[in-house]
Amino acid sequence: MKQIKFLLAGTLFGIIMFKSEAASWYRIQEMFRFQDFHMYGIIG
Repeated sequence: MKQIKFLLAGTLFGIIMFKSEAASWYRIQEMFRFQDFHMYGIIG
Protein backbone atom coordinates (compact mmCIF):
# COMPACT_ATOMS: atom_id res chain seq x y z
CA MET A 1 0.00 0.00 0.00
CA LYS A 2 2.84 2.39 0.83
CA GLN A 3 4.43 1.78 -2.56
CA ILE A 4 1.22 2.72 -4.34
CA LYS A 5 1.11 6.05 -2.47
CA PHE A 6 4.68 6.83 -3.52
CA LEU A 7 3.92 5.82 -7.11
CA LEU A 8 0.87 8.10 -7.25
CA ALA A 9 2.75 10.99 -5.63
CA GLY A 10 5.64 10.59 -8.07
CA THR A 11 3.32 10.41 -11.05
CA LEU A 12 1.48 13.54 -9.93
CA PHE A 13 4.79 15.35 -9.38
CA GLY A 14 5.97 14.33 -12.85
CA ILE A 15 2.78 15.56 -14.49
CA ILE A 16 3.05 18.90 -12.68
CA MET A 17 6.69 19.32 -13.74
CA PHE A 18 5.84 18.40 -17.33
CA LYS A 19 2.86 20.77 -17.53
CA SER A 20 4.86 23.66 -16.03
CA GLU A 21 7.54 23.05 -18.69
CA ALA A 22 10.18 22.32 -16.05
CA ALA A 23 11.13 19.23 -18.07
CA SER A 24 11.70 21.33 -21.19
CA TRP A 25 15.30 21.58 -22.39
CA TYR A 26 14.58 25.11 -23.63
CA ARG A 27 13.45 26.27 -20.16
CA ILE A 28 16.46 24.68 -18.44
CA GLN A 29 18.79 26.38 -20.92
CA GLU A 30 17.13 29.76 -20.29
CA MET A 31 17.53 29.29 -16.55
CA PHE A 32 21.28 28.69 -16.76
CA ARG A 33 21.71 31.65 -19.11
CA PHE A 34 19.75 33.89 -16.68
CA GLN A 35 17.31 34.85 -19.45
CA ASP A 36 14.02 33.90 -17.84
CA PHE A 37 12.51 33.84 -14.36
CA HIS A 38 10.11 30.95 -15.09
CA MET A 39 12.27 28.13 -13.68
CA TYR A 40 13.39 30.13 -10.65
CA GLY A 41 9.73 30.78 -9.89
CA ILE A 42 8.99 27.04 -10.02
CA ILE A 43 11.98 26.13 -7.84
CA GLY A 44 11.29 28.92 -5.35
